[in-house]
Amino acid sequence: MMKKMIAIALTLAVMSVNAQEKTKAQIVKKPKTVKTTSGLEYTITTKGKGKKAQNGDKVIVHYTGKLTNDTVFDSSVKRGQPFEFKLGAGQVIKGWDEAFLLLEVGDKATIKFGPELGYGAQANGKIPANSTLIFDVELIDVKEGIRAWDVKGKDTLKTASGLKYIIIQENKKGEIAEPGTIAELHYSGYLI
Repeated sequence: MMKKMIAIALTLAVMSVNAQEKTKAQIVKKPKTVKTTSGLEYTITTKGKGKKAQNGDKVIVHYTGKLTNDTVFDSSVKRGQPFEFKLGAGQVIKGWDEAFLLLEVGDKATIKFGPELGYGAQANGKIPANSTLIFDVELIDVKEGIRAWDVKGKDTLKTASGLKYIIIQENKKGEIAEPGTIAELHYSGYLI
């Protein structure tokens, strides 16, 4: 019994050391600030190992937003509730739509951008007009959004009623649906 307890204690100790080593490996020792062509600056302080988000994905993030004088104006961390939004859909300020395309799940970063990527000349709550914004962010998770079908080189067909459609994949061996029968299909609708 004593040997089992010692073995368990040693196993836990080794696991703890390994976990600490992984954590140390993820922290960026000399973070580098990168400036994009739009003027957004980002510094990855902890490197994650997850996937990158794409436009249309739902991203789940933690953030603390502050002004250049270090006044905090909002924080999901303080509320204990991560924030979710659809990336690239204009649900958030432009700086966020750009920044979260640059990060991987697990990344922690500081992002900074001027009013042209924030709220512009419009004041917003505690944020004065024409403010440069700074956010400490963490990309917690990415849930893949619906992707558009690849229709390059496919013919657009049109019914007598004016409905336009594109056949992505045709099953030439299947039965032809007759009027009044029930058919099962996958489809995506797009506004044009």
